[in-house]
Amino acid sequence: MLQPIISRGRPLNLPIPTGAASRLLECIGAAVPSPWSLVSILDDDPLLARRFHRLAISTLVDGARRGGSVGEVVMALEPDVLRQVATAAAVMHLLPASPSGLTGEQFDRFRFWEHSAAVGVLSRLMARNIGLDPSQAFVGGLLHDMGRLVLDVHFPREFSAVLQYQLRHDTWIRDAEAAVLGYDHCMIGEQVASAWGLSTQLVEIIGTHHQPERTDPPASQLAAVIHVADILARGLQVGYPGDDAIPMLSEPTLRRLRFNWSQLRDCLSEAEQSLHEARLLVQETMRPE
Repeated sequence: MLQPIISRGRPLNLPIPTGAASRLLECIGAAVPSPWSLVSILDDDPLLARRFHRLAISTLVDGARRGGSVGEVVMALEPDVLRQVATAAAVMHLLPASPSGLTGEQFDRFRFWEHSAAVGVLSRLMARNIGLDPSQAFVGGLLHDMGRLVLDVHFPREFSAVLQYQLRHDTWIRDAEAAVLGYDHCMIGEQVASAWGLSTQLVEIIGTHHQPERTDPPASQLAAVIHVADILARGLQVGYPGDDAIPMLSEPTLRRLRFNWSQLRDCLSEAEQSLHEARLLVQETMRPE
C-alpha cells in the first residue's frame, strides 16, 4: 500500500482519469480484457484510437504491421501486449503535448514526449539483447517520467514554482521538485499510476527508475534497463526531459543486467533508426485532430 503524498499538511488530491481513456484503463484492468469492448471504446474517440493504432502497428509489435483497422490490430494482439499498448495510449491521451498557460514557455511537453519515446525505444533494444519483454520495456520507458507531466498538466502553479526554482538555482529538475514540493516526479508518478490502475510492475518501474535497486525482480530488471536508457537518451540529446544533466552510467547496474559494454555499443549502433521512429511516434500521436 503506497503512503499518500502530503502537501501543505494534507494528502494530495490525485487527478482522476476521465472520458474514453478512463474507460480504456478500466477495460484492460479486467482479468481477461474484452477485445470487443476495447474496440467499442476506441470507436468513441478517434484521437485515442489513432494513438492506440500508431503505438500498436508502428512501435510495439512487428507482426501487427500486417493489420489494417483498429479492430484488426486489437484482434491480432496477445492479451498482455494488448494491455501494454492500451495503457500507453490511454496515458498519452490523458497527458497531452499541448502546453499549459503557466509553464508553456518553460516546459515543452512535445519535446518531453520525444525524450520519453526515445527512452522507450532504447529500453526495447536493450531488453531484446538480454531476454526481457520488449513491449514491457518500451511502455515502461515511454511512461517512466509520467509524474512530471502529471505535475505540469494537473498542478501547473506548483510546477511553475519548480521551474522557477530550477532556473534560479541552476539545479537538476528532480532536485528542484524535491526542494519546492517535498516530493518528486517518481513519487507522484507512482501514486497516479497506481490510482489509475496501471499494472503493479509498471507502478514499481515509474517509482524506482532512478533507483532500480529499491524494487525486486522482474520490475527491478526493467527499471534498471530504463535507468540506463534514460541516461543514453539524455546523452544522445533526443527531446528534453526537463534539464540537460547526463548522469554517469552505473557499472553495477550494467553488471546486474549482465549487460556489457560491447552489447551497449551494439544497441547504440542500432539506435539511429529507432530514435527516428521515436520522433515520428510523437509527431503522429501528439498532433491535434
